Amino acid sequence: FKQAYPNIRVTCHHSNDHKIQLDVKYDLIFALHEHSLPESDWVGRNLISFPQSIYCCLHSANQIKVKSIQSLANVGSIGDESTAIWYFRNKDKVEAVEVESSFVLTSPEMQMASLSNSQFVAKLPDFHVNIAGYDDKLAKLALPAQPLAKQLTVLYQNRHLPMRTRLFLDFFQSHLSEFSQ
Repeated sequence: FKQAYPNIRVTCHHSNDHKIQLDVKYDLIFALHEHSLPESDWVGRNLISFPQSIYCCLHSANQIKVKSIQSLANVGSIGDESTAIWYFRNKDKVEAVEVESSFVLTSPEMQMASLSNSQFVAKLPDFHVNIAGYDDKLAKLALPAQPLAKQLTVLYQNRHLPMRTRLFLDFFQSHLSEFSQ
């Protein structure tokens, strides 16, 4: 983007906070989320969906049996925080499971590397596993319900975006397909 538009300044900020702070000093806020976003005056548009699965080591796939989504709370897991809520779509409702992580590893790459030689499970976006080349080392766990996809939503204060913001958003959207493979 900076090569194409060198005179436009882009300031980015990343937060793992699950509560989205709608700050008027930003033109755009990108929210990566599984659950509904809070009500606000901001305009929100879903950009892309990242399907997720519960992964385990290929050697453990036949040993880990999950009869109900709630039983995942009793399976050792690797996650990016010590306690997480995993959401699943079960027919026409969403189920939530609180999962305690046995290991806390903040990057998907570290989680995949640790999973490939363990008895643990982790919830990961499918594209991470595909791009990192772990398709032949990890298995998707058979579950009675599917994890909710992560949604990438862009939020902006009103429908009339400044030209510089529109240029950045259009550029960003045109490159999103690289992540959905």
